[in-house]
Amino acid sequence: MSNDKQPPAMVLRSFHLQPNVTYAPGCYGYSSLDHWNREKHGDKLKCEERPNGDVWLTNPYGARIEISVLAISYKVRGPEQLKQSEAVRRGA
Repeated sequence: MSNDKQPPAMVLRSFHLQPNVTYAPGCYGYSSLDHWNREKHGDKLKCEERPNGDVWLTNPYGARIEISVLAISYKVRGPEQLKQSEAVRRGA
């Protein structure tokens, strides 16, 4: 029997575009986009990372914006659930 623990599920938490590259998606009121962040936009823009590395953003009305991996500067991945410590809650 193996006692190996499975690593936590990693999700795309944010991505940033190449410098001076912006998209004007007209999606949910955004006139331009230079990054996407799960905490800031996650409830407004559904984000899906495609197998080829592209990102699809979908607004609550179903309009989709496709962002090419060639325009993305870097992506940040992290656990699906972030643990909060007491220090974080206190703002220390």
